[in-house]
Amino acid sequence: MKTRLMTLLASALILGLILTTLPTDGFAETGFTVSLPAQIRPYRNESIALDLPADGILTIHAQVQGKRLLIVKEQPVQKGSLSIPFAGLSINDEALLRGEARLQAQLVTGDKTLEATAAFRVMQPAAGISYVLLSRDSMSIHDEESLYADHQLSRAGTLIVSLYREGEDDKPLFRRSFTRKDTLPHAYRWDKTIAGKPAPAGNYYFLFEAQGSQQEPIRRPFILTEEPANPPGIEVTKKGHFLPESMDDASVWAAMMAPITVIDIGASQHQRVYAEPSTKSKVVGMMHGQSAGVEILEVGPAGYLKIRAARHGDGKWMIGYIPDNRLKTITPYDRYGLLIDKNAQTISVYERGKKLGTLKISTGIYVPPGVNSFDTVPGAFLTKSRVAEFPSEGIRYEYAMRIDGGNLLHGSGYRIINGQRDYSFQTERLGQIASHGCVRVQHDLNEQDLNAWWLYANLPRNTKLLVLPSEDNLRLEGEQAPETVEDALMEDAITHVTEEEPEMETEPENTSEPAANEQAPSFQVVAAADLGAPVPEGSTLITMTFGGDCVLGSEEHSKNKPESFHSVIEQHGMAWPFSGLSDILQADDISMVNLENVLQDTRKGFNQRLHNFRGPSEFANILKLGGIELVNIANNHFVDYGQDGKNSTRNALRAAGVPFAGYSALYVHEKDGIKIGFGGIRETVFHQNHKRVADEIDELKRMGADYIVYTCHFGIEYETSHNEIQTMIARAAIDAGANLVIGHHTHVVQGIEQYKGGLIFYSLGNLVFGGNLELSTFDGLMAQIGLVYEGKQLKETRVQFIPVITSGIRPHNDFRPVAAEGEDKARILAAINADSDQDYPDRFIISAR
Repeated sequence: MKTRLMTLLASALILGLILTTLPTDGFAETGFTVSLPAQIRPYRNESIALDLPADGILTIHAQVQGKRLLIVKEQPVQKGSLSIPFAGLSINDEALLRGEARLQAQLVTGDKTLEATAAFRVMQPAAGISYVLLSRDSMSIHDEESLYADHQLSRAGTLIVSLYREGEDDKPLFRRSFTRKDTLPHAYRWDKTIAGKPAPAGNYYFLFEAQGSQQEPIRRPFILTEEPANPPGIEVTKKGHFLPESMDDASVWAAMMAPITVIDIGASQHQRVYAEPSTKSKVVGMMHGQSAGVEILEVGPAGYLKIRAARHGDGKWMIGYIPDNRLKTITPYDRYGLLIDKNAQTISVYERGKKLGTLKISTGIYVPPGVNSFDTVPGAFLTKSRVAEFPSEGIRYEYAMRIDGGNLLHGSGYRIINGQRDYSFQTERLGQIASHGCVRVQHDLNEQDLNAWWLYANLPRNTKLLVLPSEDNLRLEGEQAPETVEDALMEDAITHVTEEEPEMETEPENTSEPAANEQAPSFQVVAAADLGAPVPEGSTLITMTFGGDCVLGSEEHSKNKPESFHSVIEQHGMAWPFSGLSDILQADDISMVNLENVLQDTRKGFNQRLHNFRGPSEFANILKLGGIELVNIANNHFVDYGQDGKNSTRNALRAAGVPFAGYSALYVHEKDGIKIGFGGIRETVFHQNHKRVADEIDELKRMGADYIVYTCHFGIEYETSHNEIQTMIARAAIDAGANLVIGHHTHVVQGIEQYKGGLIFYSLGNLVFGGNLELSTFDGLMAQIGLVYEGKQLKETRVQFIPVITSGIRPHNDFRPVAAEGEDKARILAAINADSDQDYPDRFIISAR
């Protein structure tokens, strides 16, 4: 048996060597090959190299994270070698997502179709600008309207805005810079003044640059005219101006370009529509502010307007009255328009009177009483602010624009399955009503190269959207069902989406010429072979070790199984889980992990969730025996058993002598007069109160902390790349004064980032994970941080990555992590660097500058 096994292994080795010698960048036997750098960063200039055996038509796609993006479309090519510039962007400038990717090239030559592929990895984007959209292409110098430029950076950095007159390219009228601490949508506002004086009429253009970017500056021309200001007034809506009377292009375009009257209240607020011209009359329905249009039927009686519109909730038509001081009229953007056909479940894009193309969509389903699921209301609307990628019910959505209160126009959603995005669930339902009120749009390109990203990156604010009524909308409703009126006053479920309102700059600062390279960090990283070197006499070394997610317990239904965490502890004892790392954890000053379970002896307070993790109170001693001196409790499983479970967990930790931080609990560790402060937050808590992070860090400072560690429980489970919400929260902690951010929750390792004077670990993955008996990944990370102080002055920070395998008997789980070696270690380090702002050695020193 042993001889047979050795023979099989030898055969496999030989086969592996043969396979590694085959061309990985195409099919050499056809002469058609493709290659590119092993790592691609969007907005950094690289190239795709091809060997073409014949003349033909070339098409190239990139497959990454569940998306198939078009890179080159049907380009005529000639036999020979060809180099195509490639900056990690699709044909319509959508940045490739981070992760493992494959380039797929197709050459059609005569009656043959040749194919070649190449594997590569997409890294974190370099500095760049995803889009810039001006709110107007032309405007009068006499009106009071400002010019807006909606934009979004690919990574945090500096935006440079320059204004020029046409034909005077060497004489900028001004040059301003703005610091962007995130990758969220923003808006730059120009009040049409230069050096404090009104700008004269003429032809102008803005240049937008991301400092340090290889991307060409984005040029946006516009005209200031001397035409008298003539803002549209409030008047009876002309026939065919609310919705088109026929579907020919001219009629549709006339409705798209007609002024639109909206309710002048908050975008997510509700305006009652009354049956009579009195606020004491019955309510026939409600509408959102700023974006939802009304058809004005009559002006008066005094103080009121008689209107027709579809009501929020079920989308039925209503006729009623609104106070006239609640209305305003807006001229829509004049280049593009959108048309939704709810019966066909399509959205069509129009440009200057002609239809560009049509995409598949899913609109909303009204589920009475209209609290969490709404119809996509018919009528006329305006696109408004953009929204960062957001989660809802376990699905994440990209490329969102607000169109009707809490209802958004966005791409179809995805789930994370085995670390990869899976769009299939919602993609398969496109063409059917399926949403909670939003409009889901296809990600795949149509024949005109339109998709959800194109809408997001090309449609300025105040682009008009016409929504044709479905057959269910056509019946006129005289009165709103009483039970839904107050319910509808509740903010839509989707308005809980985290959104940063566009930032309006009023006093921008001048900037020098952009640097040729990206900005240098505020401290230097130096590779180090030995982090254990003694510190100078009189200095203090504080060594901290941070581990990932720890579930010291089981689910109720599995705790009695022989392979459960409970059973393993009963067999091996409480010192077992951390014993494989004892040389590390017992030798430092403080070790901290994320405790992701309740410590309680009964089921009291049990509230069925997807997963409920519990261990008996005595399991707190596992931490003490394992050399864990501190735990984070700000996570989603601390609440698994309600208030009873929370109280019991805190009491068990106190009894075992293990301090905790998180959920408002702060802790300070002191050595030789140096105080290290600890706090922590969950992503959901941050969304409820953004100031919480700064408030807790300020309190730690008042407690005398010289160095602050802040833990963040955030991100998407099993997503190997951190997202912009994680970036925003982590950087908020650094901005508030934290020195080190330690991330948890995703159960997989993610990257690290230097930001200003701080260091961010986005996720350490799992460590001791008792909650799952069938783990899909065993890769984790411990981070060891050594702080060298001279007096109260931090002189250097020693950093060591300690990759771990979370079980010694994988693919089974023995709940005893060990240090990773060889290929395992290399794989984990590669995964960290793939999601990091640069490549890091496993040991380095950050020297104070």
